[in-house]
Amino acid sequence: MEHIELIAGPMDGAIMETRRLSERHLAEGIAFKHPRCGIPGGHSVYTPDPERPGVWLWRGDTA
Repeated sequence: MEHIELIAGPMDGAIMETRRLSERHLAEGIAFKHPRCGIPGGHSVYTPDPERPGVWLWRGDTA
């Protein structure tokens, strides 16, 4: 899989390239620094949807 689609949250609909992500990030997800994050200077957390390959779901924002 070379791309993932981010669903919900501040990055809803974004398509991200996965070639540079580690195996750990591909399995567990990642917290993206994003200007529309609900916490100023924070990160938006997305994790893989176990039922839909190539789709990651927003899990919330973190500092």
